[in-house]
Amino acid sequence: MKLKETFGKIPQHYDKSRIGYPKKLFRDIIRYAKLAKKDPILEIGIGTGLATIPFARLGNPITANDISYTLIRLAKKKLKKYRNISYVIGQFEKARLPSNRYGLMYSAQTFHWIDPGARFSKTSRLLKKGGTLALFWNAHWYDRGVGKMALKIHNKYSRAKGGKADEIIQQLFRDRRFTNGVSRQYRFTVKITRQQYIDMQTSYSWYIALSKKRKEVALAELTDKLRSYPNPMRIPMRTKFVMARKK
Repeated sequence: MKLKETFGKIPQHYDKSRIGYPKKLFRDIIRYAKLAKKDPILEIGIGTGLATIPFARLGNPITANDISYTLIRLAKKKLKKYRNISYVIGQFEKARLPSNRYGLMYSAQTFHWIDPGARFSKTSRLLKKGGTLALFWNAHWYDRGVGKMALKIHNKYSRAKGGKADEIIQQLFRDRRFTNGVSRQYRFTVKITRQQYIDMQTSYSWYIALSKKRKEVALAELTDKLRSYPNPMRIPMRTKFVMARKK
């Protein structure tokens, strides 16, 4: 199983464990996109709908794509009151979607999973002229405090590598099919218990992909190390964000 397919194994755990996004992020995207009332929106990698509601409230038709049936099933349940959302299950790269149509395409915590050869070629084909592509990721600070400890455990038990957001942001700025690029970081702090921190770490693909034995050992080590940290504790976070318009 590929890492990007692991989340479908734990939809409920994923949904309860992931941290949401700053409200200002959504306001900035909506202001930048300048959508007409009927402009269609496409979400790449809806997951369980953690970033969907602010856009669904606009009333524009939304097409939500995800590779996982189990994640979409949970998203449908959570978002059932929003009649303006339709769902497409399958890889974004292979999904049959109309060209030159969408006023806004966005992806939360997902775009790094898309095949590099299709990331900007397909998004530029699907967007209408002047349409907005918005990409964002929540990121823990792994060079200090509890994050530094968690990174050591990750590196001890897994070879999976992260950190693709900065690379993708620069790629979008360089892509000649897009213009008016804007990149920002939103910094915030969350107050969570040790157990909530464990839940967050064990919702990541590197951990889900471990063998049962390695999961047990990694979890035991994380639990033991966390005993030296406050309960609850304050975790510094940041949302990395980039958006641009199709020429």
